[in-house]
Amino acid sequence: MPKPELTEKDFQDAARQLNCEVAAIKAVAEVESRGDGFLPTGEPKILFERHIFSKRTNGLFDKTNPGISNPVAGGYGNAASQHKRLQEAVILNRNAALMSASWGNFR
Repeated sequence: MPKPELTEKDFQDAARQLNCEVAAIKAVAEVESRGDGFLPTGEPKILFERHIFSKRTNGLFDKTNPGISNPVAGGYGNAASQHKRLQEAVILNRNAALMSASWGNFR
């Protein structure tokens, strides 16, 4: 599966929408995705943040699902496990789960 590529125009459009410099968009994209926005499977890189999920659900799942809901950051595992963690969280609370994942830069 070919990886999608962001164009210079994509970066310019994003910078204009966010009222910032193109360099700022590129810097965040580079840091947040560690240089590539996709896994070898073609899935976008994500980082599921259990402490954000815990906060967004008021700790409701901390005791029953500490791997995906915990007030303490960490427990990330490898890049390939992030989609599985997100899927588990979606079953519990879809909106909170989607708001608890950082997404790669899609390039």
